[in-house]
Amino acid sequence: MKASVFPNSKKVCTYAEKLGKERHLDIHLIHSICQLYEIEHSGNDSNGVSGVGKTYVQKSIFEAHDLAQWRSLQNAVHQCTIMGAIGDRYEEVLKDSIVLARGEMFENTFEVVEAMRLKALKAGPFHMTYTGKSPDVLFDQLYQALMRFKQVDSTEEVHQLRVHVRRLRSLLYLCDEKGPFYKGLKDVFKRLEEPRKLDVFGQALKILNVDNKRFIKRRTKAYKHLKNELPDSLEKLDRLSKPHDLTFRMIPYLEMYLQRIASVDFRSTQQLHGVRIAGKKLKYMIETGMITCEPEDLDAINQLHKAIGRHHDVAENRKLMQCFNISMTGEMKKHFKSIEKKSLVKIRETVFYLHLRMRV
Repeated sequence: MKASVFPNSKKVCTYAEKLGKERHLDIHLIHSICQLYEIEHSGNDSNGVSGVGKTYVQKSIFEAHDLAQWRSLQNAVHQCTIMGAIGDRYEEVLKDSIVLARGEMFENTFEVVEAMRLKALKAGPFHMTYTGKSPDVLFDQLYQALMRFKQVDSTEEVHQLRVHVRRLRSLLYLCDEKGPFYKGLKDVFKRLEEPRKLDVFGQALKILNVDNKRFIKRRTKAYKHLKNELPDSLEKLDRLSKPHDLTFRMIPYLEMYLQRIASVDFRSTQQLHGVRIAGKKLKYMIETGMITCEPEDLDAINQLHKAIGRHHDVAENRKLMQCFNISMTGEMKKHFKSIEKKSLVKIRETVFYLHLRMRV
């Protein structure tokens, strides 16, 4: 952040005290951070602090805290301009306070990460809670819906069946029920993977204006196998004998999801896919009414898993291009590279936003 756009330090300190109280932090430490912030950046205000005064204030603050606290205070003030990184709770209070103060004067000049901080703050406190809906009632609803799929003949039907299976598996996972029925659902889902993967690849070929007879033949064969095998797979599902024993456990899973969000390596396709799958479990439970959250947070989870999905599809499509001996032209490489780049930007932005929302 450029010195010329630093907000008035008095405004920053007013917001910091308010946020500190809301987040149940040590107000004495907040006051000390504000003092340090003022003497570091008061040159941008109308009444600057002299060099002698600055040294005196620093000395008095140092003497009022132990060494660990002093380092924490200094770190908060020195790191407050690095808006794209999330620090400890006191550093975050100062960063958020700067953004809120700047929002009164410079909102139109915000950088992306600063705008996202302001958006996260305006969304209000983070809430994702279990609604109390009975797991066994939802299980019965989802099971009955699943059993209506005796066969699938189209891309949309494959998609809808995948969603139904995932909703059931998400419910069982968050109830810590991973017995024979859960494993049977996995078998059903695996039978849907080939048709779905080829459908996505077919969409890419259509965009690239590529015809391939081997692909058409394999897709037709995949749907034929699915038509023959799906009824038997559904029939063999060992229905849960005691759905009334299900106990919904959201908090441990939410904590795990937060940890994945906070530590994901954007270079790792496997880790990104793990974040996507974890987010989908929450998404499906929100859609079924088991969990409630702010619309902004559901929208962010949706955006994230879609962006990771697009990124993952590029990798899968490249493999299939080789499998079907389709030569990669310059335009094709450019097309895939563009999707990869745009999706990764969206992934980074959305992960940052969700991390901001879930940090307190």
